Amino acid sequence: MDQLLPVIDWFRKNGGRYGDSGFLDRFDGNDSWATLDHGDLREIHFRRLQIFVAGLPDSGEEIEIELQYLLDHSRAAGEMCAIDDAIKSLEPMLPEKAYFEIGSSAGTDIFLIRVLSGKDLEPENLDQILPTLNNFAELAMKHVSILYTAPTYCRLQ
Repeated sequence: MDQLLPVIDWFRKNGGRYGDSGFLDRFDGNDSWATLDHGDLREIHFRRLQIFVAGLPDSGEEIEIELQYLLDHSRAAGEMCAIDDAIKSLEPMLPEKAYFEIGSSAGTDIFLIRVLSGKDLEPENLDQILPTLNNFAELAMKHVSILYTAPTYCRLQ
């Protein structure tokens, strides 16, 4: 848990609040955050983003923390074309060292991933990295959602 504190503290410093899962229900998730304990994984809700913060296995050399921004959850497998189009259009704008990952739980999940380590975890670097990631995640989430609500969307050739 200690290794995750610089990132968790950044969210707290920027207007977040601790709370249990009912906290977001009471406040409609508006510009707040909650952290839920899942071992060495924390779930943060911040500005309508759902972010997982996980400590990666200790290699003995340096601490590595993975941020996983959940951009979309439980899409049907048949919608992969729209997901692929959204990812292709967003990839040129990806923040440095960030990438997309497609996962599977109750459906297809889309994540924006960024691993933080070493100097990335210094406060002044977090102040540069995290706002960029948050803003891009919000843009990407909206972009993916628009493609989902417009299934007849076709790119002009």
